[in-house]
Amino acid sequence: MATTDRRPRLLLVDDDELFLEDVALLMDRDIECVCLTDPTEAVATAERVRPDAVLLDLDYDGVMLGFDILADLRAALPGLPVYLWSEACEEEVWPRGRALGASGVMSKTTPPREIIERLRESGRWPPGA
Repeated sequence: MATTDRRPRLLLVDDDELFLEDVALLMDRDIECVCLTDPTEAVATAERVRPDAVLLDLDYDGVMLGFDILADLRAALPGLPVYLWSEACEEEVWPRGRALGASGVMSKTTPPREIIERLRESGRWPPGA
């Protein structure tokens, strides 16, 4: 039986540890953030911590590894909302992301409140979150 008294859990995947810490700190009151700097651990971590959604960076030291990770997450956890989290403009990443099953794209400059609102609007964020 699932409990509904926990805060929503968001898996943040990005190779910039300081950036992750800053975002998690800004969201801490509303969301439980699980931060991950190694994208190759994203699937195993998502299976273990069961997040309500994932924000997934695309670019890891100049390699667009995020699309591969997205495909792996889709295969392992097909119902999990995964949002691409990128500094690139949406028009550059959304067509491929959509084809691979991404739930949307968010800019790394998106304020935490707006991220939370977009997650709520998706209809897949936990009720009351």
